[in-house]
Parts: sequence; structure tokens; C-alpha cells
Amino acid sequence: MKKILGISDKTLLSLKNHTTMFREGHDWRRKGVSARSPLQWNVASTEQAFTNWKRPAASTVETFERVGVK
Repeated sequence: MKKILGISDKTLLSLKNHTTMFREGHDWRRKGVSARSPLQWNVASTEQAFTNWKRPAASTVETFERVGVK
């Protein structure tokens, strides 16, 4: 999948783990039953999700500004 999207393994896994870009069961699944099994990607849906994903607006991102932390 990383070659198709033109990104590194680390970036692909970071996007999977830290954004809402990819959905388990739709864009990816595990090849085995353990939590450490390799991932299997649905090429068509993953490529579409990567292309269409929009970064959340800055105004919707939670910050510590309201509590006075700088």
C-alpha cells in the first residue's frame, strides 16, 4: 500500500493510528487473528480515502488555550 500511495510504512501506520482517514474492516484488516498480525489493505478504498480525506479545521481541534496553558 505504501508504494501505491507514495508514502513510507511509518507514515501509513501513523495515518491509520492517529487520524480517522482509514477504517478497520473497510480500508484494512488483519491477516490473522492476533493483534500483531500483518495488515491487509483494500487498495481501492484506501486510495480513495487517502485522496478524499480533509484535515480537520483548526477551529475544531481541541487546545489548552482556554485553561491558560502556553
